[in-house]
Amino acid sequence: LFVSAASYDDNEFSRKSRAYSELAEKTYDAGEYDVSAEYARLAEDFAQKSSVYIKETMARTTAEDAMNAARTRHAWAKNERIDRAYPTEYLLASEAIKTGGLAFDSKQYDVALTWARKALDALKNVKPESQLLAKAAKEEAARKAAEARKLEEQRIAAQKAQEERKRAEEEAARKAAEARKLEEQRIAAQKAQEERKRAEEEAARKAAEEAARKAEELEKGRVLPAQYKVTTWSIDRECFWNIAKNPAVYGNPFLWKKLYEANKDKIPQSKNPNWVEPETVLVIPSL
Repeated sequence: LFVSAASYDDNEFSRKSRAYSELAEKTYDAGEYDVSAEYARLAEDFAQKSSVYIKETMARTTAEDAMNAARTRHAWAKNERIDRAYPTEYLLASEAIKTGGLAFDSKQYDVALTWARKALDALKNVKPESQLLAKAAKEEAARKAAEARKLEEQRIAAQKAQEERKRAEEEAARKAAEARKLEEQRIAAQKAQEERKRAEEEAARKAAEEAARKAEELEKGRVLPAQYKVTTWSIDRECFWNIAKNPAVYGNPFLWKKLYEANKDKIPQSKNPNWVEPETVLVIPSL
């Protein structure tokens, strides 16, 4: 709110000041110095009164314009029911306008201007109730839309998690079934291998017994040496299998147990038939 001082310069006091200034000049030129001085004093006096008048009028106009603007804003706020959404701001503006009006009536224009500006500041950022309701509706719609999106995202995530769990369970079940099948196959293979081994061992045992029986039959009547002296090892430790296989003994490795039972007290480890020291003299049992 700005008012130019020039618009108030042509007032009663300024006109008188200019008139007395002209008289002061004329009387001075006429040599009437005392009269000229009095006119000059009157011209200065009215000039000061004009200045005071202009200042007061400008202050009054500025304050009046501010008060009118504040009252206009306040009337708009009342019409828009601002007091319901902004009760504090509305009350501050009402009190400021009331106080400013009293100051204006008392010609305290600077004070009135200050209160008018306080009223305008109080209502500066308020919004109409219709606009607030529209904003609230828009925000509520946005909130519901965001909530709906969130729920949909959660639903999709839950569905995805359920599908992943199902796939994981199916994969775990498949692997478990595969593991059971492999274990069953392993057990079956192990059982078959054990049965083959037992069959092979049984066949070997029977073959050994048969060979021993035949060898014993062949050796019947044959005179065997009473003793056998183990010579130096040629490659590895000597054992009863090799000794029994020696033609000078039985000539049949399957008779090693007979030889071992008769001489196990002469070897370094009585339970180890695969270790017979050189120079050991063994007893050869007859068949």
